[in-house]
Amino acid sequence: MIEPEEKKMLKVLEHILYELREIRHELRPKLLTTIEVQFSKGTFMPTPGPLTLTTVGQTDTAVVVGIDQYGNPWTGAIPPVTYAIDDATIATSTPNADGLTDLITAVANGTANLTATLSTAEWLALSDVEQVIVAIQQAPPVLSAIKVEFQ
Repeated sequence: MIEPEEKKMLKVLEHILYELREIRHELRPKLLTTIEVQFSKGTFMPTPGPLTLTTVGQTDTAVVVGIDQYGNPWTGAIPPVTYAIDDATIATSTPNADGLTDLITAVANGTANLTATLSTAEWLALSDVEQVIVAIQQAPPVLSAIKVEFQ
């Protein structure tokens, strides 16, 4: 039978063990383990894809957001990113000078896939793919002339 004082001591030790595990978790180095391609969509806060563009020449900026091994947002520097689009007849991909973002431009109706890849300091290759949908609305026909014939 455990004495009341021993029970108290066990609870204190359990609490100390819990706190030590939390400290160990915080001290363990964070690793960039996942990336997500997101799009500015005209705002300052990137949002997940897919990206839909509705006019020829419309642009948006793709950016990679990192996630650590615990599922938390990455707070360190993101390594340089390489972007590639699988169908340049639908949309084009132009890397920006910062090495982190990419300018996407609508070309024609259809769906293309934008792939972002990078290598971490630990030589872990990470990639993500997002759809770029180009849905250009066709202008309705405009009546430009009327021909009237009399019989």
